[in-house]
Amino acid sequence: MDAAVDIRPTYPALGFAAEAAPVRAMAGGQGPFALTWDQALRIPVPAGDVVVVVWMAWVIRRFMGTGHALVHLEPGQVVGLGWRAPQTIFGTGKLALADLGLPLAMAPLTSASLPPDPGPRLVTPPHHVRSLADVPTLTSPAAGAWHPDPTGRYAYRWWDGFRWNDAVSDGQQTLSDPVPGL
Repeated sequence: MDAAVDIRPTYPALGFAAEAAPVRAMAGGQGPFALTWDQALRIPVPAGDVVVVVWMAWVIRRFMGTGHALVHLEPGQVVGLGWRAPQTIFGTGKLALADLGLPLAMAPLTSASLPPDPGPRLVTPPHHVRSLADVPTLTSPAAGAWHPDPTGRYAYRWWDGFRWNDAVSDGQQTLSDPVPGL
């Protein structure tokens, strides 16, 4: 994969307890991927026209708030998308271009079902992209180890095999620093 899509799902402050519902995405015909609420995660995709679909599951509504985007990426480019859950179980999610900053991890694959209908297309080219070189490569560092801090605030941050943690180090002492966006 030579391009990427970064996705950050959020829910409304007065929503219906969306944080308890799993949120999923499909990109470039791959997936579904498990997303984490209020955290930007990266999905590697092939360059070219890429369809991105985001949805959540809530009780009997397995494909709630489904929306999709068509993005065009050249090799070495990444685009950021923000998805906002609907306020009610019958509402539509909002998908929009977003400057997400540094993603905290790669989105893991899941065995969830794919939606039969991608929903309304909410983003289409032309759109802003940035170079993958602007974002450190997140290729799933070895589990349970210190790695260079992707936020750049400390020399090292602890990677537990799934996500970056609050444990940071300057090389001599260990401190706690919340991961931005969590």
